Amino acid sequence: MQYRQLLQEAAGKGDLIARLRQRSRAYGDERQALPDDAAEVVEEALISEDPAALYELSNLYAQLPAEASLAGIGSSTLNNPALILLACERGLDCGLTSRHADQICLNSGECGQTLEGLLWRAADAEGETQALQARMDALRRILDEVDRAR
Repeated sequence: MQYRQLLQEAAGKGDLIARLRQRSRAYGDERQALPDDAAEVVEEALISEDPAALYELSNLYAQLPAEASLAGIGSSTLNNPALILLACERGLDCGLTSRHADQICLNSGECGQTLEGLLWRAADAEGETQALQARMDALRRILDEVDRAR
């Protein structure tokens, strides 16, 4: 309960990560109470240059793909892993000593894996390595367009 209150306070002050987390973690009545600004939040994440925002955007996409696709990133089942990989590429700590690697180890028993390695291994197991690379390239082009527009 305290977490949600702190998240709401931070989101109310405009904190982008809090706004993304609040949106991706809201259920039922909580979701109905959120402002109707999904497209703006997604767009802000895309233009933020913050790899943590891309990571949180991947979580939003996983939970609410329709909201995430409002800002022109399209609807693809590969948006989630592609956005995470792009966040890693743009500076998010995804290495063996990262918080993400610790969570992977604790939650799945997949210890000694980087977040990137785990995602590529999962894509390979599904036969989606080329499709994931293509989705990353498409999202990278969107991010590059945003960068050039600055």
